[in-house]
Amino acid sequence: MPKIIRPNQSISFVLLGVCLIAALANKVSADEFQIGETVFTCELHAVGSDIAARMFHRAEMLADGRVLITGGIGVNPLPPALFSIDAISVYDVKQRSFTALTGQDDKPVTLLQGRAHHTQTQLNDGRVLITGGRTGAWERYDGRDSDTVEISNLASGLTTAGPPMSEKRIYHTATTLADGRVLVAGGKSWQVFDPTTNSWSKPVLLKRTRSRHAALLVDPTHLLLVGGLGNGGNSLEMIDIEASTSALFKSRFREHINDHGAALLPDGRVLIVGGQKNFQLETLNDCYLFDIQRDDMVRIDGPAETPGGISDFQLIKTDDHIVILGGEAEKGRHDTELDLVAAFSYQRLEWSSCAKLSRPRDDAVAVMLPDGSILIVGGAASAFQKPIPTASAEVIRIDKHLLGDVNQDGRVDNADEKALHALIVAPERQADALHTLADVNRDGKVDERDKDLLERAVQAKRGGAGLEKQ
Repeated sequence: MPKIIRPNQSISFVLLGVCLIAALANKVSADEFQIGETVFTCELHAVGSDIAARMFHRAEMLADGRVLITGGIGVNPLPPALFSIDAISVYDVKQRSFTALTGQDDKPVTLLQGRAHHTQTQLNDGRVLITGGRTGAWERYDGRDSDTVEISNLASGLTTAGPPMSEKRIYHTATTLADGRVLVAGGKSWQVFDPTTNSWSKPVLLKRTRSRHAALLVDPTHLLLVGGLGNGGNSLEMIDIEASTSALFKSRFREHINDHGAALLPDGRVLIVGGQKNFQLETLNDCYLFDIQRDDMVRIDGPAETPGGISDFQLIKTDDHIVILGGEAEKGRHDTELDLVAAFSYQRLEWSSCAKLSRPRDDAVAVMLPDGSILIVGGAASAFQKPIPTASAEVIRIDKHLLGDVNQDGRVDNADEKALHALIVAPERQADALHTLADVNRDGKVDERDKDLLERAVQAKRGGAGLEKQ
């Protein structure tokens, strides 16, 4: 199966939270946290704003290290109105800034037509494939579903029309295959785009119709489709790419769901997160672990911070965990946009809250950067009972440390006792980055009780030699 972060002191926002993932030492007493355990620390900082406020846009990391962002739903100031936008921007990781994509004549490159809910895929030759979505939205007109295709040549700065798909698709998925082709699935069928011939394969009918689903490449020749809006909302369907067939699993969700997330875990199982009911349009806090080989599905708890459920969030996989960011909770057709950051540990198979975004972000985009941090751009928050997109962006970084390692030298020892004492006598320093590592009893403050617990832990372990990072 395919295999499925040291802080920067110059950041604008410092540590916002700590999440427990694995124990490396025994408890000092039955009601105390394990000093020396591995914890995730989360840092957040703002970066420059995108060139356009948008939601329902798309983004991905390019081979040259930049992040490309296309389309979406924007907001027109006068008269106030939501509309499909054609803007293309790039984010420079080193400069932490956004600029318009420009061609050889230094003029801005745009999409041929404004579109949202589309797919964006960089091809092996450097071009970018844009498919479907919804075009022509303006004010109360939602626009029209599209079968159109655009291909952007980043080297020349030219965007040209590509061959249309076999059907109109919106909220569909596009997956890059091992040989560089792109499999697009959604609506009634799936088909494959070959960049060497700029052509589509013949469409293959799905067993169930679906959009707003999730798609996972589980091996070079099999693609798993999960849930979705349509009559496949409670099902999982496996596409056999070579045989041009698909089959349904016997396992079913308890609800028909869409706008959920899914990720392949290192052990080969699939984590399925949240979503909303297809018919009631209310969010769910359900999570599932699906065993592909056994065709077995087990329900597990969702994030504790989302009792009203969650959908429309961004999902990012790292080496240690899965992160979900933003999203919305919906009840009785009333949306509440979320500023959530939550991490799912591969080791413990549990959720922990790690931080809060600087603002709620519903239908944003998120991309993992080369240094392991995560860029999240745009999205919407409600204003005047309407979703209003933003151009703001931020970066979150998640690192591993030891609880009690106040001086961050990779071990918990007598030096940390001194560092913790310095924080207690100088409370103004407790806003420094990673001060939460000193809050060893996790009560939200750094005080003498933390110092006493740390001293006892160091003395109890290795005769005061300290607890080292494993």
